[in-house]
Amino acid sequence: MTQSVFCLCPLGWTPWTLRFYQAIMARCIPVVIADNIEFPWENFLDYSQFSLKIPENQIDSIVSVMRGISAKERERKRQEMEKVWMMFTYQRPPQPGDAFFSVLRELTSKIRRFKTSSSHVWT
Repeated sequence: MTQSVFCLCPLGWTPWTLRFYQAIMARCIPVVIADNIEFPWENFLDYSQFSLKIPENQIDSIVSVMRGISAKERERKRQEMEKVWMMFTYQRPPQPGDAFFSVLRELTSKIRRFKTSSSHVWT
């Protein structure tokens, strides 16, 4: 994978695919082939900057899509991957920018969406 330019990431048996994370770690441009997949941090991470997503019904055009990505664009996507790869890993101890801090960031954004009220009572 580390010597590949693109790594195919088809839909797995679950709503996520381990192949995507493996591609990120190998700095191989992920090519996601899954219509209804949701990745972490989509609220603040633009996946189009470092990956490709091909609709399942357009799988026949995947080779032409990949060939249509210029060497300059491939290198740009890999450079973007360098900026975000740590968001997908848990470091020991946790480090700013890793998955632990990304989870906290996501939770913090969700908390802000809820209105706090002293009138809410749980019994």
